Amino acid sequence: MSRQEGSPVPHVCVVGAGIAGLRCATILVSYGLKVTILEARERIGGRVGKREDSNELGYPLDMYAVSPVARGPNWIYTSSGEDHPIMKLARQAGASLHRWSDSIRLFGSNGNPVEPTRALRLQNLVWSFFEDSFRYSAEHGPEIPISASLYEFVQKCIAECDVSDDDRELLVGLSEIWGNYTGDPIQKQSLKYAWTEMVCSGDEYFVTSDFSSILAKAAEGLLEMANIHLGAKVTHVRSQASANETMRRVEIGTHGGELWSFDEVVITCPLGWLKMNQQAFEPPLDSRLVESFDAISVGHLEKVYITFPKAFWRCEAGEQENLLDHTIWLSPRYAPHTNPFCWPLEAYDLAAYGPKSSYPTLLMYTFGDLSAHISSIVHHHPDRETQYTLLDRFFEPYYSRLPHYNLNNPDCRPKGYLATKWRYDELAGYGSYCNMQVGIDRANEHIHRIQNGMLERGILFAGEHAAPTEERGTVAGAWMSGEMVAEKLLAKYGRIYHPDCLRLVHSK
Repeated sequence: MSRQEGSPVPHVCVVGAGIAGLRCATILVSYGLKVTILEARERIGGRVGKREDSNELGYPLDMYAVSPVARGPNWIYTSSGEDHPIMKLARQAGASLHRWSDSIRLFGSNGNPVEPTRALRLQNLVWSFFEDSFRYSAEHGPEIPISASLYEFVQKCIAECDVSDDDRELLVGLSEIWGNYTGDPIQKQSLKYAWTEMVCSGDEYFVTSDFSSILAKAAEGLLEMANIHLGAKVTHVRSQASANETMRRVEIGTHGGELWSFDEVVITCPLGWLKMNQQAFEPPLDSRLVESFDAISVGHLEKVYITFPKAFWRCEAGEQENLLDHTIWLSPRYAPHTNPFCWPLEAYDLAAYGPKSSYPTLLMYTFGDLSAHISSIVHHHPDRETQYTLLDRFFEPYYSRLPHYNLNNPDCRPKGYLATKWRYDELAGYGSYCNMQVGIDRANEHIHRIQNGMLERGILFAGEHAAPTEERGTVAGAWMSGEMVAEKLLAKYGRIYHPDCLRLVHSK
C-alpha cells in the first residue's frame, strides 16, 4: 500500500517512539509540523517500559538495561541540578526517587567481608583514580595513543599509591566494577576518550519503581497530536538529494508492505540496530557516517532482580545494625563450578527505599561475559522452573554470604528471578548503550557526524549515541539529541526554537 499525502505543512517521520523520538516529535508538533511516528514495538518507550511479567515478583520493574556512566532510567545523574531534563520530568510526574548512602558491603575474592569503613575508604580512593583519568584524558587527549586503556591508567595509580598489598588487591578488584558503568570490561575502555565518561557527576537519584510515570509525562499530549503507528517495523529507507524542497523525497517501507513518503525522516533506532541494518538505506549511507557508526562500541549491561519472601539480610525491628545498601563481590574464587572466570558482581538493596516503597529484592548488575552468560540462561531456558534452578545455582554463593543467611530459613530462598536480555533483543540492537573502546580515534568527529546526519537527503539521527558528550549513553542524552534534531529541522523550515515556549498545537 502506498500513502502519499499532499500538504503545505512539512511532514516528518520519526522512526522509534523512545525518549529521543518522543521529545523530537513533541517539539516538531508544537511548532506546527506534521509528524508520523513509526514504532516497531507494540508500545511506546523503546528501551524504557514495564516488564509484563514483572508482576510475578509482586511489583512493576523498569526493564531498561542502559546504564551508567549511564545506568539507564533507573538512575538520574543531575550534573545540571534541578535543571536536568529528566529530573524535571521526574519532579513533574511525581516519581518516587531514592538516594543511596555511600556505605558499601564488600566481599574479597576469598568470600570474606571487608570492614565497612575500610571498604568505603578504598571505594573512594579508586573513584578518585577514575576522576584523575577523566582529567588526564581531557588535558592530554591528543598525545594519548589509541591503544591506551583506562585500566592501564588506573592500575598505575593503584601501583603508586601508599597502601598495603591486601588493600592494593582490593583496589584492583574495585576498579573492575567500572564495567557496570559502561557495559563492558574496563580493560576495553579507551583512556584517550575517558573524559567522555564525566557524565556521572552531580547528585545521583534512583527511580524506585518503573519509569512509566516519567515516560507518560514525556509523551503527554503527543499521542493526540501525532500519528503514531505501533508494530510498524521499518525495513527500508529510500532517499535522494533534491533542490526542490516541495517534493516528498524520503520513502519508508515497513515489514507489513506499507510505503510512506515524507519530507524528512528522523531515525532514533539504537546504535546497535544501525550497525546491523545499514543495508536498509538506499542509496547506501555516506561511507564516513558508516565509519562513525562502526567506530563507537555498544555495551552489554544486564540486570537481574532477585526477590525474597523477606529482606533477611536486614536486622529485625528494634535491632541496631549498620545498614549497607550497596554490595560488591570481588572476583570470587569460591564458586569455581559456576563462576570459573571469577566474574565480579554488584547489587543494590531495594529494601532500602523505606517502608512505603521498599521491596525484599536485590538488583544485580552484570556486564560483559557475565551478562552474556546470564542472558544465555534466560534466553535458552524460557521454562520458569528450569530458569530459576540455573540462576539460583549461579547466584546462591553470593546472597548466601549476606548477614542472617540460614539455609534452613525459607525467607533466605529466592521467591523469583527476573532478568533482562537485551543481548537477544533485535530492536535494542542486541545491546545496551554506547561506549568508547580502545582503538577508537577522532571520537568527537564521529559523534558530530552522527549528530549532523544527512540533512541533504532528509535523514537525521537521534538517540543516546547522538547526544551531547556530557550526557552520552543516558536517557537525558537521548532526550537532548531529540531536541537537537528538532531544532535543526525547525531552522530548515524557518522556525526558531524557543525551549521555554513549548506548547502543543494542531498542525494546519
